[in-house]
Formats: sequence, C-alpha cells, structure tokens
Amino acid sequence: MYVWNQDGDLAYWPIYLTHWTLLALTTYQFFSLVTLILLNENTSELSEIPNYVKAEWALRNVCLGAVPIVVIMYWATVYSPPVNFYPSVNVHLVNLFVLAIDLAISWTPIYSKHFWQPLAYSSMYIIFSIMYDLCGGVNENGGGYIYSVLDWDGNTQLAQQITFVACIILAPVVFLLLATFNCCMDRIGSAIADSHHEKSELIIVSNDKSKSNVGGRVTDIKKDTK
Repeated sequence: MYVWNQDGDLAYWPIYLTHWTLLALTTYQFFSLVTLILLNENTSELSEIPNYVKAEWALRNVCLGAVPIVVIMYWATVYSPPVNFYPSVNVHLVNLFVLAIDLAISWTPIYSKHFWQPLAYSSMYIIFSIMYDLCGGVNENGGGYIYSVLDWDGNTQLAQQITFVACIILAPVVFLLLATFNCCMDRIGSAIADSHHEKSELIIVSNDKSKSNVGGRVTDIKKDTK
C-alpha cells in the first residue's frame, strides 16, 4: 500500500492525512501481530492489560474513526478524475477494505467512551495543518496549502467548515455507529455460542444416561445367567 506515483516527491509524503492514517493502520497491524504472538491464551492470569495490547487497542480505535473519514473526504472533496490507482484507489479504498476485514474477524471490543481517541488524532492533524499553512508550507505542486479545502490562509471559512464536519461530526458519529454494530454482533455471537454450549451439554448428558442404561442392562444379564 506504500506506493507513490512517479511524479510525487517523497519529501511531502508526511504532510498528508491519508499517509498519517495509512501509517496508523500499518502500526496497528504490527501491534496486532505482536499481541497474537506474545499474549497467552489464558488471559485470566493477567493482573493488568499489557502495554502492547493497550497500544493495539488505541490504534484500532484511531483507525476506526479516521480511515472511513479519510476515504469519504477524499472522494467527496479532493478527488478529481481520471482515477490513478496508485495512490488514489490504493490508499483511499483498499485500506478501508483491510479495516473492514479486521473488524469482521477481530474480537477486540469497541467502546463508545473511546470516541475521544480518533477525535484527538484528527485534532492533532488539524493543528499540524494550520501550523504548516501559516508557516509558509507548500504541497508538492507549490500550492500554499496541504489540501485545497484546508487552505487556512486563503479560505479560512471553508477550512473551518470542513474541519467541523469531518472531525467534530463525522469522526465521532462513525466511531459510535461502529461501536453499536460491534456490540450487536458480540451479543449475537454470545447467543450463538451459548446455544451451542447448551446443545453440547445436552448431548453429553444424553450419552452419560445411555452408558448408564447399557451398564445396567449388562449387570441384569449377568445376574440372570447366574
């Protein structure tokens, strides 16, 4: 996913929110792998959550709030045809599918009270973009802004509106929706697991009764033969 077009200047790679979020997603996947390798199956013996698990959890929360917003805002406000697969589709769509797959197979909980984490992440980028713009920073095309919709020096009102919609409204709302979805899926999964557990117990009890009946019949037969 770390692909830049031939005309792009790598020196400007760190200034874009897309690349911040791509780096956050990759770092989350790294910590997820570390957790998978290091964390014992029996977690009941842990007195507290390990730091690497906390880091994984926080990064996942950041990605859940940031990745969908980056995809939505890019295609709604930044994109202009024609489509260039690298990096347009690769880092503004493929990363969303990667996150969706992780959401589907991961048992890491999503709590609505953690909505402040993606909000803090997006606020950090907004502060960075303001400072970069006001200090005379330019993009790879020489424009006096990172994104044209975040031109704090040339069109402050539009930048404020985009920031408010993306960071204050969309990011928390998307995260809260995902938290609600995760809660519903956990309840459905728990209900299915409980149902299978009850069926397994019934089968075990039934088998025990059958063995007991067979043993009783064998005893009766032995008595009769005597």
